[in-house]
Amino acid sequence: MDDKYQYSCENTDNTVHGWIGFDSDPPVGFWMITPSNEFRNGGPIKQDLTSHVGPITLSVCSNVYCFATLLDNE
Repeated sequence: MDDKYQYSCENTDNTVHGWIGFDSDPPVGFWMITPSNEFRNGGPIKQDLTSHVGPITLSVCSNVYCFATLLDNE
């Protein structure tokens, strides 16, 4: 079984992740490069998702929901 948690790692280890496909000639790939972890909350050992099954890569700017503060104030 393949699930999204197989594509997770600690923030400190998440510098480059991506996908490469060998179905074409030449092979094609894409990569998400994270030059700094300053924008991440949760510390360096917090585990976060990097990709989903298939050619989908993730870059989460904040680990909280974007509208959580807005909804709490209403």
